[in-house]
Amino acid sequence: MADGGFSVEGIESGHFVTKWFDLFTPFSVGLIYLLYRCFEKISIFKPNTSRPGNSARYVICEKKKSEIEAVINYLSYATEVLLRGDGNGDIRELVPVELLQDADSFDNYICSSNNDFGRKEVMGLLKIAAFAENRHLSEPKQTQMRKECLEYWHLPDRTRIVPKHLKPEERLRSIVVESVVKYLSAPPMIMTSKNVTTTILQNPCDWYAVLCGSDTSGTTPSNQLTFYLGMGKTKVFRLVKNIWERADNIELPPNTVVYAQLVEEIRGLENNIRKTESSHIVDAYLLGGEDVSRNSLPERYALINKFCEALWKPKNSAYCPVRAKELHPLDRELPMKLHVQPCTLINKKKLLVHYLQDSYPRRTRPDNDPLSFVPNSVVFLKTTSAPWTRVISKKTSHHYYFNSMTNENFYANRRPESACASFLETFVTRVQWHWLGDSSLSIIYIYDNVKQKSPVLLPQD
Repeated sequence: MADGGFSVEGIESGHFVTKWFDLFTPFSVGLIYLLYRCFEKISIFKPNTSRPGNSARYVICEKKKSEIEAVINYLSYATEVLLRGDGNGDIRELVPVELLQDADSFDNYICSSNNDFGRKEVMGLLKIAAFAENRHLSEPKQTQMRKECLEYWHLPDRTRIVPKHLKPEERLRSIVVESVVKYLSAPPMIMTSKNVTTTILQNPCDWYAVLCGSDTSGTTPSNQLTFYLGMGKTKVFRLVKNIWERADNIELPPNTVVYAQLVEEIRGLENNIRKTESSHIVDAYLLGGEDVSRNSLPERYALINKFCEALWKPKNSAYCPVRAKELHPLDRELPMKLHVQPCTLINKKKLLVHYLQDSYPRRTRPDNDPLSFVPNSVVFLKTTSAPWTRVISKKTSHHYYFNSMTNENFYANRRPESACASFLETFVTRVQWHWLGDSSLSIIYIYDNVKQKSPVLLPQD
C-alpha cells in the first residue's frame, strides 16, 4: 500500500496498490503511464464500499518488471525538483501528452476509465444534491447492501459506538508491557570522576553516546529527557514528575512511545540567528504501533530515522520538527563527533553549540542555514545484554560478541538475539554525564579509563 498506513518493508511481493483522487491532469496520467511501463498489468478500480460521490479509486499493479532503474531515477529527480519548492521547479507533466496519445492501448484505457468513473461520480453528486434538498428521500439499496455485506463477511449486525477516550496512563498500559510502565521514572546513573574508573562503563564497545541539549534560558520541565506518548495527531503527552501532561506543538501517530527531549535549535549565523523548537528522540519503544523494543539499539535508530522522515513537514509548519538523536559509538572519534563551536547571538552573547548533521539530505533548507543546539549532557546507552559483551578481534579488527558464561563468540553478522539489549534494558542502564557542569572529566579521559576495564581482546579466526 502507498497510503502510509503500514509498512511492508522486507516482505514486498512485486505488486503495488495505491489510492488516487485525481486521474484527470497530465501529471497524474503521466504517473499512471510510468506504472504501466513498470508492471506487467495495471487496472484502475473503485470498490462498492468507496463513496460514489468522491473521486477516490485504486490503481492495482501486478508483477513488477525488471530493469526499471531508469524510471526510478527519473522519479527521484522529479521528487527533488518538487521538494525544492522554489517556484522555478514546478512540474506540470512527467510524460509528454503526445507520447501518451501515441500509446493507443494505454490512452484508450485511461480515457474509458475516466469517462466511466466521471459519469458515476456526477451521478453520485447529483443524488447527494437531491437528498440535501429533500430530506424525505431515502435510498433502500444502501440498507440492503449493508445487510448483504455483513452476511457475506459473517459480521454481527450492530451499530458502531464511539470509542472510549482513554486517559494517557490507561492508553499506555494497554499498549506496553507492565514492566516498562514500572520503570518509566527510573533515574539514570550519573557519571562523575569518582565512579568513571570503577565499573560504570566496563566495555566501551557495548556503549553508544548521544548528545543532549537544553534551552539557552535554562532548564525547564518541557526540555527534560522524558517519555512522550502519541495518541493520534496533536494528542501528545509527556511524563513530568510521574504525571502525564499535554505537550503542545507536537504531532505523533497513535500508539507511539518514545524517550525524547524538546531542544531549542539555533538556525543561521551572526545577524541571521533564529531560534526554533524541535523534538529529539533518544530511543523508542513503539513507533506508530510498531513494537521496536526488541530490536538492537542501532536497528531502533534506523527505524527512528525513518519514522522522523515520515513525519517531516514543509517549512512554516505549525508543529515542531521531530528528529532522531545522532548515535555515536564510544570510541576515540567521539570527541570529534561531539565537537562544540562558539556561536555569537544577535545580542553579542556567546554560546558553545553543537552543529547537527542534516538527517534528510533531500530536504535541505533553501538557504542552507546551519542548524545547532546548546549541549548540556551526554547520555550513554548500552547495546548488549549480559553475559554478552561486544569486543574487537585482534586478528581482523572486526566486532564480535563474546559470552563470558559459555565462552561462545560470534561475529556481528551472526549475532545471537539474546546478545541485544532491549529498549527496557538500555533505558534502565543508561548513564548520564552532565558535560558542561563537570569540568573534571573529558571524553578522552572517559574512554581511556573504561578501555582499561575492558575484557581482553580475543584473537578471532
